[in-house]
Amino acid sequence: MQFRSGLLAVLIFFCGADRSLADSGADAEVVDTEEVNTGQDITKPLTRVDTRLNFQVTPTERNSTTFILRADKPYVLGDGWTLALRADAPSTFNNVPSSSNPNGAYGAGFGDALAQALLIKAIDKRQAFGFGAQVIAPTATSDQFGSQSLRFLPTAGYRYSLPEISPGSFFVFAARYEFDAAGPPTHKPFSNYQFSPTFNVALPDTMFLTFYPSTDIRYNVIAQSWFVPFDVMIGKLWNKTIVTSLEYSVPLYRGSAPLYNYKVEARVGFFF
Repeated sequence: MQFRSGLLAVLIFFCGADRSLADSGADAEVVDTEEVNTGQDITKPLTRVDTRLNFQVTPTERNSTTFILRADKPYVLGDGWTLALRADAPSTFNNVPSSSNPNGAYGAGFGDALAQALLIKAIDKRQAFGFGAQVIAPTATSDQFGSQSLRFLPTAGYRYSLPEISPGSFFVFAARYEFDAAGPPTHKPFSNYQFSPTFNVALPDTMFLTFYPSTDIRYNVIAQSWFVPFDVMIGKLWNKTIVTSLEYSVPLYRGSAPLYNYKVEARVGFFF
């Protein structure tokens, strides 16, 4: 209960109000609006650096806190195409048991680094699609902090803008398939589908409310089981250069291979 009270206090902190700019034609009908890119749409990448603090309670009631330093850089290729690059450098503090930590003592170390490359194509003002892949390398300093296996995640997504709701609102459906390609004989195998039906509502004063910002809906092929959370995020863009947000996730359907008991992630991002 103390945690939930604290979460409510932080949510209140993030409250604020977005300017909606609309241009009216001669027939007094709204023909277009100007929207502010708050950095939520993966098909409209920005040059940015994020600092993220992720806290999870695992299905075995263990605690895991991960600090993630993330960098994104888009390159405009022309003809509506953009190459979006990303890199994550995580550091983890947890009490998760492993072969190097059989008693589940608390420890800290570097986690598995992530690299992502997406090719994004803008179809028109409403639509865009993208495809590419993530690679997660076994860079963890101990198996307490990583998987010890090289993982690949082919990725694809489609965005449809919803200016009828508000300028900057949109829906994105993204999907990934995660599998491992190499690792020691004792490593945990990976084979799962990941989904995020992201629905972002632009609010007044450059605030936003996003449902399913993460690809945490999973189908575990090995366990033949779904994991479906309730995943929501609230955030605000400050002076078009700094974004803050808070994400909270809790299982709706745990299945036989749950991802977590609950997850909270706070973020501060800087646009350049």
